[in-house]
Amino acid sequence: MSDRDTDANGETVFANPLFGGGWYTDATQVVISGDVLPYDINLRFNSPDINGDLVTNLTDCVLSTVSLYGAYEYKCDYNADNVVNITDAGYMSAGLGTTSP
Repeated sequence: MSDRDTDANGETVFANPLFGGGWYTDATQVVISGDVLPYDINLRFNSPDINGDLVTNLTDCVLSTVSLYGAYEYKCDYNADNVVNITDAGYMSAGLGTTSP
């Protein structure tokens, strides 16, 4: 849910984190007042809860570490700089032990 109603330009803001865990890089379906938009919007989401079980724990840490030493994967690029590095490991560390609604 957005933080406020859509403005005159049809724009809104998502300033707070979205609920849930996991990651997603494909088209996102948008629903407005119960009506589904006739097209998808390309949005990307990621969270330290990589496996999407709504708990950030050592399982997610292991999945993140694989990306730290392997090929680039968006799901572990928490600061969206197109590089998975020690900065992203800090974000993962800060998320350990948290749960998602």
